[in-house]
Amino acid sequence: MLVLVNHKRYSGYCLYRALLFNIVLFGSLSACVVGPDYVRPELNPAQHYLDVDSVLPSNHFHNTYSTHLYTEAKLQMNSLPPYLANFRWEDFYLDPYLRSLIQHAIDKNLTVKNMQSQLLEARATFIATDAERYPTFDLEGSVEPERLSGETNSPPLNKTIIDLSGVLAWELDLWGGFERGSESAFATMLSTRELLHYSYVSLIGDLATNYYEWLDSHQRHLISENTVKLRKKAYDLAQLRHKNGVISGLEVQQSEVEYQTALATLPDLILEKKLAESQLRILLGEFDFPLEPPLEMDSIVDTIVTDVFNNSMHVQKEANKTSTHFSSQNKQLSKKDRKDSAQNAVTLANAQVLMNTQQFPNWFALGVPSQLLKFRPDVRAAEQALIAANADIGLAESALFPSFTITGTYGLEALSLADLFTQKGIFWSLLSDIVAPIYNAGSLSADVEIARQVAIQAQLTYRNTLLTAYFEVNDAIQSYKRAEASILMQTTLVDAAAKYTHLARLRYINGVASSLDFMDAQRNLFSAQLSLSQIQRDKLLAMVELYRSVGGGARPTFETPAVLESTF
Repeated sequence: MLVLVNHKRYSGYCLYRALLFNIVLFGSLSACVVGPDYVRPELNPAQHYLDVDSVLPSNHFHNTYSTHLYTEAKLQMNSLPPYLANFRWEDFYLDPYLRSLIQHAIDKNLTVKNMQSQLLEARATFIATDAERYPTFDLEGSVEPERLSGETNSPPLNKTIIDLSGVLAWELDLWGGFERGSESAFATMLSTRELLHYSYVSLIGDLATNYYEWLDSHQRHLISENTVKLRKKAYDLAQLRHKNGVISGLEVQQSEVEYQTALATLPDLILEKKLAESQLRILLGEFDFPLEPPLEMDSIVDTIVTDVFNNSMHVQKEANKTSTHFSSQNKQLSKKDRKDSAQNAVTLANAQVLMNTQQFPNWFALGVPSQLLKFRPDVRAAEQALIAANADIGLAESALFPSFTITGTYGLEALSLADLFTQKGIFWSLLSDIVAPIYNAGSLSADVEIARQVAIQAQLTYRNTLLTAYFEVNDAIQSYKRAEASILMQTTLVDAAAKYTHLARLRYINGVASSLDFMDAQRNLFSAQLSLSQIQRDKLLAMVELYRSVGGGARPTFETPAVLESTF
């Protein structure tokens, strides 16, 4: 330890020379920074997506709203459309109601607000950590009145000591420990910023997913309600036919079973809608956010029913083939049946309007897997966490070496305020402090080992994050193509089931076929309609997941608070 102390009778020039000597002496030692410098690990990312061409490509289907997923080979042969990750969410999601929900969620979502606060905390932590590299200067002042006892002083003495001084303290960063700490805090701040960006990606993806699941539950509820109405009509018809001796009681019971089976699906679907609405409101950050389907079904039903009704006159001709005994009753039932048949077609048409309208841009490119490093904020966050962990190794190693601290004081001291600013009252001191670790039972070496293992874990997390990102994109591609192929097949099945149900209904009304054929046709149509709705939902969810998996929506457009602006 080197201590230089001067008293009032010396000038401050000696302080400057002593301070300069210490800085030059210790500064000449500060040429090294302990700990490893960061080097990005060799990742060898995949060059293409797996099995993209093993499923039916979307250009095999002549769908107006088909979205083409390019492979790298196609990208080299065609003019490049915009990369999917570069689409702003406002441009990617074309549903106006969904866009309004996303904007509200970005402004109000509590998880996003929490991440914004964490980013501000990380920013403040970096500022505080980086400040440790520099000297601190404090201004101290004191007034100390005192009375000296008459036993030790004759006569007793009353005096007041007035002190005004500046204190400079500086722990020299000879081994680069503070520099490593600043590097770690800065990387942590950048990692938190990327996690904030990823929270936007997750929020937008989760909201779109829940939105389409909500629409699907709403659509399947409509299908079920319509099926319940049709089966109720069939049950009433069976009761009437049994009353007139045309069918047995067994067929009436079978018809009632079909009606009750359809009716039993409604409570679960109502609950499913409510649960989907609850998840949406959590994401929207409000208890009672009003949620209304973007399309009013009833207004569309009235328009389409009229068209279908006018084109269904052949049903009446078939109905007239019934016996004279039931002609008046069957004609009335035929009119109802025509309307029910039309409404059944309307429900299916409405499902297409609700879930099969254009929801996303027609043309975009995925790029190659290595570009995930550029677009995925969670990958970038994992790398920044690795950089921070690597810097922490140097911070831990610096504790193994001696620390050097310089503390200087320069001020004025007097017995009265009038004498305070005189040359006689000047005092100063300089303290150079060296502390070297000798024995600590291996705790400092253990801290270094801990830091190294944390860095190894961070590297493994980084690799795993990149691997996960690759397969999320790959799986989303497969899911989308599977759904697109299934929709074409399922639509054909629904059309065939609808025609079969229509013919079975006519044959049943006219006594040609049994109720078993009619009910079997109804079951097949009901099942096919619900499956089509779910496949349409799966296609939309696959596209949402694809957009999420490439990092789409990481930087949403919103009014950034000024305090956050400097971190972007």
